[in-house]
Amino acid sequence: MTNRPGRHAFIVAVVATLAFGVDAAAEGADGIPRNQRPRSTVVYLSDLQNCQPQKALAAQADRGVWRTIAYSTDAVSGTMLVATEESEAPDVTYPVKRSGWYEIYVGIYRKPFEDAKQVQVKLTDDPAFTRLEGRPGQKDHQENWIDEIFWKAADLTNRGIVLRQIRLPQVRHAWVAYIKLIPLCPEQVSQLQTDWRRSDTRRLFVHTDAHFSNVTGSEQELLKYLEPLRHTDVSRVYWEAGSGDRVLYFSNIGEDYAATLRGRGGGDRPSFRDRLIVNGP
Repeated sequence: MTNRPGRHAFIVAVVATLAFGVDAAAEGADGIPRNQRPRSTVVYLSDLQNCQPQKALAAQADRGVWRTIAYSTDAVSGTMLVATEESEAPDVTYPVKRSGWYEIYVGIYRKPFEDAKQVQVKLTDDPAFTRLEGRPGQKDHQENWIDEIFWKAADLTNRGIVLRQIRLPQVRHAWVAYIKLIPLCPEQVSQLQTDWRRSDTRRLFVHTDAHFSNVTGSEQELLKYLEPLRHTDVSRVYWEAGSGDRVLYFSNIGEDYAATLRGRGGGDRPSFRDRLIVNGP
């Protein structure tokens, strides 16, 4: 879903005034177009200033915090969280304080003339984060949008939602406006879980050339690429671990990819990610 504004400039220091448009083609888990649902069933969690820990939030931009910015639209008003190039914002958790199953969406602000904003999200007990990305900004100062990104359906009982700024291998700006919940009835949950258990539709194969750098060496860094595939029709993932006879793992046969890059000498590297492989973050 995309929220489309009127001709109001986005005032970063004070308030954003936007107006909503709706993607009528988008459907929920029950096949009902999302814009046709009764308004009373939609829950906007727009008070992101309540994320914890509070010391990770500030009204002014500063290193080590998320900046809080008040905004208002025709449909919702609240406080968005912003992390930019040098924010180094820590993880924060929104205390949902709701029970039962919901479809979960995240509203991401689309800033004119700028690259798409991104954020990583997970439930407190999820094994890994999932990256959500809005759309690139329009080449028009009069265009301000909030892109509503569907994340997943889940039981939110005793669970919070964790937000993380992407900092590796490159910093990504995050402008998170709100979290939107649409409750699912028991019949919808049963239908959803039945669909998840099906194996006859799992016919998709995924190939990745793995052109990324796990500079942290963590298992979670790898899992974040696989977590979005959970409960989908993907049955197999082909994951490249090198290039030709150059490999990114210990091998007695293949040539060490990083050693090949180090052997080039000087400071020239084929790409930013290649530099990370050699020098680290």
